[in-house]
Amino acid sequence: MAKYSKEEKEQLIEEFKNSGLSIASWARKNGLPVSTVTGWVSKHEKKSKHSKDIKFIEIKTTQAGKTLKMEIGAVNILVDRYTDIELLVKVIKGGMK
Repeated sequence: MAKYSKEEKEQLIEEFKNSGLSIASWARKNGLPVSTVTGWVSKHEKKSKHSKDIKFIEIKTTQAGKTLKMEIGAVNILVDRYTDIELLVKVIKGGMK
């Protein structure tokens, strides 16, 4: 059984994702066991969801009444002087479970 480095696995996962094929079809086409590719993709997706690269920053403003708009993927968050900060904190913390 061939050993693949982390970089090789990442490259193969990206090739699979860009192929438009099912895992089974792509694995067969590339001479890899379906179970191996399934495991790689599963671990990759778990790692992506629980990335340790998440960093938080503090945002301070001195201009009262201004609106802060944050876009994260398809999520838009508007924070202005009427925003319930405690509710915003609960929403953010709830989304991190």
